[in-house]
Amino acid sequence: MNVVKLPKNFRTACYDVMDDKEGSLEAIEKFSGKFPHQVAAVLAEADYFDGNFSDALDRDITVLPWFDEWHYSNVKDEHMAAMTTAAIVLNRQSELIDIFEEEKIRLQGENGNGPKIFFLDAMIECLNTGVMPCNRIRGDAKFKEAVDPKSKEELIKEVKLKNKKIEEGSVAWRTKLFTICRLQGYPQDALEIFEDRMKCKDEMSELDYIEAIKLYRLFEKYDEAMKIVEELATSRLWVVASATQVRPMSFFLEPVLCPYLLESDSLSRIRKASIIDNGSLIRK
Repeated sequence: MNVVKLPKNFRTACYDVMDDKEGSLEAIEKFSGKFPHQVAAVLAEADYFDGNFSDALDRDITVLPWFDEWHYSNVKDEHMAAMTTAAIVLNRQSELIDIFEEEKIRLQGENGNGPKIFFLDAMIECLNTGVMPCNRIRGDAKFKEAVDPKSKEELIKEVKLKNKKIEEGSVAWRTKLFTICRLQGYPQDALEIFEDRMKCKDEMSELDYIEAIKLYRLFEKYDEAMKIVEELATSRLWVVASATQVRPMSFFLEPVLCPYLLESDSLSRIRKASIIDNGSLIRK
């Protein structure tokens, strides 16, 4: 199966859906004749984040055998995780197990599909056990505290010693300090450093946001955690592989984020945050 290269006008139509522009879904459907699978995937993503899990699952089932048309496998992984999550929520596990088993047979007939089959097996296991894909793939959502934590002052000295070329107080300095503190320091210190980074409007990685959400939840600051979930949705760090990634589908694979997609209020807030164009996304 050949990878499908999407023309600029289709990519632009995808970005319009991402921004939730009026009439964008109708506009993307006009490409169905030439790019039926890509259009279905875009509409499925929109459905998931509109709370229409049943319609989204139905669309993704039609796309499943065609995900090799995407260059990067994470698009398929995100959609399969979303399909599995939706099937568990909707009690459609048996139906999806049969479909995944058929897909597995198809993949076994081709060379080099070991990783894809492994992921399929993981999703089938989730459907059989009721364990959400995010937990099966990446474990639990708890912040992992250091066994023998160091004080903030100790860690600052360590950063200075090992990173002499980094200017103290710079973005790179705060980034390095946050990373080492969440791994080796006290959670409260790590959270304070993160909040300092937020005040300074530092550029963050997806992992930075995820670890901060875990920290807020550790201290039972659930409102603050939700705000960082929204920040991550607006950051559009989830658009990493294709213009068809019009919603933060990677959230289905992350243990601390997926539960927010299963509650109508938090899902609505994530959707609203994700359609904000903050100017950070490079549109190719």
